[in-house]
Amino acid sequence: MKSKGTWKDGSKIGLWENYNNSGQLENETDYDSNIKVYFYYYSSGSLKEKQSFKEAKPINNWYLFNINGTIKEESFYKDDVVLNKKYLYAKNSKIPYARIDADNILEYLDADRKVLSRGKFINGKAEDIWIFFTNNSIDKK
Repeated sequence: MKSKGTWKDGSKIGLWENYNNSGQLENETDYDSNIKVYFYYYSSGSLKEKQSFKEAKPINNWYLFNINGTIKEESFYKDDVVLNKKYLYAKNSKIPYARIDADNILEYLDADRKVLSRGKFINGKAEDIWIFFTNNSIDKK
């Protein structure tokens, strides 16, 4: 891997670009503050992932992108902990279809982000009791 960037007083500063052996941009890292931001790319060159770290702990918004540039997943971190919920997006949509929290509680959403159903999701399978919200009523399954 080849890297391109600026050194100052023995430390990396500014934007650094890392290229694979074929010469294609693989990732970038911004060293301009005590927060490091990493950008990863698909082989096509479109942005795949954006991550931020402070003192080696994940912070701020993290994004995974589809190859067409739309958001696939959005997470919120503070001090190495996922805050709130992680949002999941359909391939060509700007509206999340689901969100999941650190306790693996998955909520499916409508276009207005209202909860349609809620339940525990572990290892790719629905677990325990699921609650479905329809027309102002609740159904447990």
